This record gives sequence, structure tokens and C-alpha cells, in this order.
Amino acid sequence: MRHLAPAILWCLTASAQTPVPTADSSPSVKPEDKCSVEGTVLSATTGEPLKKARLVLQTEKPAKVYRAISDGSGHFVLVGIDPGRYHLHSARNGYLMQFYPTSKGPWPTLTLSPGQKLTEIIFRLSPQGVITGRVLDEDREPVPSAVVQCLALVYVNGKRQFRMEQGRAANDIGEFRIIDLKPGRYLVSAWDQLERYQVETDPRANPTSSAGPLKEGHISTYYPNTVRPEAATFIEVAAGAQVNGIEITLAHTRTARVTGRISLVDSARPLPSDRLYQIGLVLLPRAGSHFALDHFSGSVEDTEGNFEIFGVIPGSYVLHADFMDEDKRYTARTPVEVIDSNVAGVELKLQATAEINGRVILEENGDLSGAALSVDLQARDFEFRPPIAEVKDLSFRLDNVDLHSYDINVRAMPEGFYIKSIHLGQLDVTETGLDFTQGVLPGDMTIVLNPNGGQVNGSVHNAKDEPATDATVTLIPDESHRSLTWMYKTAQTDKNGHFNIKGVRPGEYTIYSWEGIEKGACEDPDFMKPHEADGESVSIKESSHESIQLKVIPAGTTGKE
Repeated sequence: MRHLAPAILWCLTASAQTPVPTADSSPSVKPEDKCSVEGTVLSATTGEPLKKARLVLQTEKPAKVYRAISDGSGHFVLVGIDPGRYHLHSARNGYLMQFYPTSKGPWPTLTLSPGQKLTEIIFRLSPQGVITGRVLDEDREPVPSAVVQCLALVYVNGKRQFRMEQGRAANDIGEFRIIDLKPGRYLVSAWDQLERYQVETDPRANPTSSAGPLKEGHISTYYPNTVRPEAATFIEVAAGAQVNGIEITLAHTRTARVTGRISLVDSARPLPSDRLYQIGLVLLPRAGSHFALDHFSGSVEDTEGNFEIFGVIPGSYVLHADFMDEDKRYTARTPVEVIDSNVAGVELKLQATAEINGRVILEENGDLSGAALSVDLQARDFEFRPPIAEVKDLSFRLDNVDLHSYDINVRAMPEGFYIKSIHLGQLDVTETGLDFTQGVLPGDMTIVLNPNGGQVNGSVHNAKDEPATDATVTLIPDESHRSLTWMYKTAQTDKNGHFNIKGVRPGEYTIYSWEGIEKGACEDPDFMKPHEADGESVSIKESSHESIQLKVIPAGTTGKE
């Protein structure tokens, strides 16, 4: 499901009709330094004010929460707030949650200075979409143990992939209702979780043998009734629409049993008997290793590390294992081919992950006061837990670094800063990233930040020469730097069509403006190719300030699916 559980819990606990600061508001803050946040919550489709919308302002660490509920005019006010960095969001029953400011990514930060009174904040909540239907077996009987998923095509590292947006279990008569859907196009799939994870009970079966025919079983089926996602039918969901009558009949095919043994490569001791359930074991398709599509989970049965995975469809897979032991993470992976028989004797050796110590160097008297910097490694293939580290006193430590290839990024840099260089030991990895597939390279990481990034501002107009409001402006590096996702910059135009992008690394760029573009699409060469002539070239130098006028690319010409 979405990684917004904490935010959802904060919303569900909001119950005040008037602005309510939490009891842990710091008494050391002078009354004149207290802040307030005030605004209005509207319906994105009708523009009408929304009553009973929940507003939550929350810090990360240490946790501090302020809550309010909008009145009949949609108005809200949060008072008595300590200065600092916060996340602000609004939600209401029947509407999608929204964070503020919307132009700064999925988890934006709002910084309040001492005594600041922030007013005229506007939330425009979109009504949720809903899909309902039922799951049947081949005899048209309901499948109460079915799990139903809504999948959307999104961009991940510049490639189109399916991602699960929402999922629900069917009820006792096989009916399902999937809520909280954004407007868009979805594939709906269903699978029988009870059958997939059932234990083989045939006393004649030999769990260590790969001989014998494959077992017949239900497999993941996509609406209307296909086992191949590329042959499935997309369901269009408009804002606030409810699509009913989606019926899926689970398909049958031959499935295999995969068995083997997992052990700790650097220890002769057995696996801990009381924590076998903590060992994650997932069989993922080799092409597109993401949970959205078919994956098969297994479990370790005993301290000898024997495991079984049932209901596996023939195909090419990678078996991943993941285990935390006394704050130390161990991982393993190996290819698995399932063709026309069960697979036995798979061996997995859990290896300890690495630690990388690092430091941040500031050039030219750069000031990071109040900045909550973090360094993260984004794997170029599948990763269970991407390594993330907070920067404290200009130092950090990345724990549990697995044997992957990584891109490096620095989050929450102050405006104007850019990454000048990254070294691991004596090796310059600024533009290459990290390749640990053959082992972790030695040395500490050094990241140099410079506060004098370039700046690009300007305005965007439409075909009628009117200001293009809420258009997306993307700054894309030259072809030799297209793999560096942290060099891409994005901004939204204001009500006057103006935009401002700061902290640009010196280099050559092309800038575009879009009436509508899917997040991450500009990193896809295939998407960008038809639009090569639609952008404007811009050269950025340290501390340079460039101004440019753009024409918005209409939404109907962006090739969105």
C-alpha cells in the first residue's frame, strides 16, 4: 500500500473543531515567536468550501503535532506553533489527502520562522475515485480470500512500470471496493492469497524433490480475464467517479513449488528459532522487479533454514532474502528458473551489509543552519530498504548498504545549494554513482556542497499569450548527464505564470514548460524525443541568474497514456 500510514493516522486522530496546539508545545519559545498557519480548504472540482476537513501540521523528530478542522466556510487556523520545519496536509472523508506546498514533491517541508503568521493557504482537495466489483472462480463461485490490486503505469528511473496504487481484500461473497484513487487509468488484478500460500499436505509429496508434474492452481488475473498485463483493459477513473461491476474470473494454470535452504554466510550458528518469521523471502520477476506485478512470498520453516514457496508461475525470477539480526542487516539473492517442474535445492547465503561513513564539506562559507539534510542511495534495481542517513554536524553514516548499483542524492538542501562533487575514498563518483555489485568499495564518502547554484526564472504563456497558471517547468541536463536524476529541476508557475528555480548545478540544460506531464516522464528518452524542439537551451554558471520566457506545451501533445 502507499507509504503514508503515519500521515493517515495523524488525520484519523484529528478531532478538534477549533485550532488546537498540542500539549508538548515548547514553553521555552517566547509568545511573540509563536507562529500561526491560516487558510481555506476547497473542493478541486466545484471550488466550494469544504467543512470538516482535517488539517495536520507535524514535525518529524521530535514529534510535535498541531491539528484543526475547517469550518462551514472551509476556513482553518493553527495557532501557538513553535518555529521550525513541518509537514502540513489536509484530508477529508471522500477526498484525497493533499500536502502543502504541492509544488515541492510528495512529502514537502514547510519552514516557519519565529513569529511568522502564514495566511491565505489554499487546499484544493480532489474527490476520491472508487472501483467496485467481485472475484469469481471458474465455477462462478465467489473467492472470499481474493486480494484485488489497482495498478498504474508510472515512471521509475525514466522507465514505464506498473505500480500498485491501492489494494483491498474481497469480502465473504467475493466483492471488493477500492477507494482513494486519483484520477487516472488503472489495471485491476486479483489473486487468491489462501491458495497461493497454502501448505502442501499430500503425504506422497516429497518437498525436496524437483520431479513430478506441476500443480494446477489459480494465478493472478487481470481485468477483464487475462494473465498478461499487456493484454488487460485499462479502467478510466475520473475525479470522484465510482466505477462499478468490475468482474474478474481467476484463471487456472500449472504452478510450481520452490524449495531450498537459507543460512548465514559468516556464522556457523543456526538461524534464531524465535525470529524465523522476520526473514523476508520474496521471489520477483527478473524483468521489472517491483511488487506491483506478480511476486511470491515464502517462509523459513526451521532453524536449518529450509524454506518453501508455493504457487509459482513458470518464468524467470530473482529470489531475494532479507533479515535483521541485532540491528545488523543480512541479504542474499539468486536467480531461479521455473520451467516445467518443481525447483529444489536453492541455496541462499545471507551476507552482512556494509556501512559507509561520510562527511559534508561546505564551500564559500555556506550556511546549513536549520537544514535537515539527509543522504540517500537509490538502487538502480530492486531494493528492500534504500539506505538513508541524516546529516548531523556535517557527518553521516549509511547503514545496511547492500551489493547494488546506486545513485546518490542529498535531500533538503537550502535554496541555492547544489552538489558540486561526491567522492568515495579517492574515487570521484559524482557522475558515475556507486557500483557495489562486485563488493563494497573501500573509503569514506565526501560530499561537497556549494551555496552558489545558478538560478533560472521567467514566465510561461499559453497559445493565446495568457499567463499559464500551475504549469510544470522542467530543467533537464545535457545528454551526458541525463542519468543524474538529482540534476533535474522542477517548478510550478504561480497565478501570474511566473516560476523560479534555484540551486542549479553549473552546466548545459534545456528548459520546458508543460500544461500537464506525468511525474518522472521527462527522465524518459522515449517520451522526450518528440519534444526536442519544444524546449529552450540555457547555460548555467555558478551564481548566474538567467531569465527566460516559455510557451507551454499543451497537455494533449505530451504523449500521456
